[in-house]
Amino acid sequence: MNGALKRRLLIGCGVLILCSASILGFQRGFLFLKRLVLYPHISEITGVDYYTPRAWIHPNTNQAPDQKTPPRGANLEAYREWVRSYLEKTNSKAILISKGGKLLVEEYASDFSRSSTFNSMSLFKTLISLMVGIGIDRGEITSLEEKVSTELSDFPYLKGSSATLQNYLEMASGLENLGSEWNPWSLLVQMHLGRDLVQALKKMREVEVPGSHYAYNNANSQILALFLKRRLKKPFFELFQEWVWDPLQGGDAFFWLDRVGGHSHVYCCFFARPLDWLRVGELLLRNGKLATGKQLVSKAWVQRMVKPSKTNPQYGLHIWLGNNRPDGIRTLKPKALYRSLGLFYLDGRAKQRVYILPNEKTVIVRVGENANHWDDAELPNSWVKQRIALE
Repeated sequence: MNGALKRRLLIGCGVLILCSASILGFQRGFLFLKRLVLYPHISEITGVDYYTPRAWIHPNTNQAPDQKTPPRGANLEAYREWVRSYLEKTNSKAILISKGGKLLVEEYASDFSRSSTFNSMSLFKTLISLMVGIGIDRGEITSLEEKVSTELSDFPYLKGSSATLQNYLEMASGLENLGSEWNPWSLLVQMHLGRDLVQALKKMREVEVPGSHYAYNNANSQILALFLKRRLKKPFFELFQEWVWDPLQGGDAFFWLDRVGGHSHVYCCFFARPLDWLRVGELLLRNGKLATGKQLVSKAWVQRMVKPSKTNPQYGLHIWLGNNRPDGIRTLKPKALYRSLGLFYLDGRAKQRVYILPNEKTVIVRVGENANHWDDAELPNSWVKQRIALE
């Protein structure tokens, strides 16, 4: 079934939903229908205007300057030419590469620029893991073994549940699948397009023993964010700005909200620049240390994040591992083995990527719409293969 036909079917379903507005409430039903019909299927990464309302994060007054655009040089130009061709063939909008904190490659598509923001999709999940680590470092969270139910006792399926923060971070919560993105009545679509994503979450069920089985689920990330919000008694976006974004010295950014004054969509929809995500990658490369030398999150936490989980050796605590193990579960299996030992990465829908290559002291960011012909190892392997001179 092609995209146009699917969209027509969704519109038809939306009409049925509108007819049911007397049950849902007119305002709730109308907002859902509007979002359903107008959803930017082709440009869900860069179609920024769609995502309203918003919770803005503005940089503090001590914002550090961005890294300068890398100078042109013969030793890098051949590789940059390859990156430009890769940019085009993979429907990419931006490719950034830094080594040792120095920006070496910065290429953009003609309709994208250094100041452009994009939908990070699941890249943001890793930042939730960072926040849990900061919470543990600060003594706000006891440990990874703390039960999720301590802050979400009003969730029916968490009453008596043994599920821990570790289970949720490892995508082993035992929660049911959210359903199809093409079914308007699925919990996934209700959570994504409705005006109260928490109410959608409360309808879920725990169907497996927590910690027994890996099953990637957006609900895990959203529930972790709600745990943090309730524990610290602050809106999530304010807590994120205080704990992560201001210390990282990120630029203007925003979260998509389910409604005005509502909840941030944290399993997907945080909008920032590629340069900001390069800073995130460099933070992880430095084992939680900021460019200023201050430790944002403990080195022990970052090392714990990239430890293979028992239920999926290719997944850690809300982060993916490029360990080439054949016994793991991966969203997209690379066509070739990763050449950089110890590589780990952030993975977002439509192939948003932040690769961290500790052995090469390198961070690679890829931003773009979906690519049909994709090899997850191609871009990081190309960097290792080139053996680029840095001086």
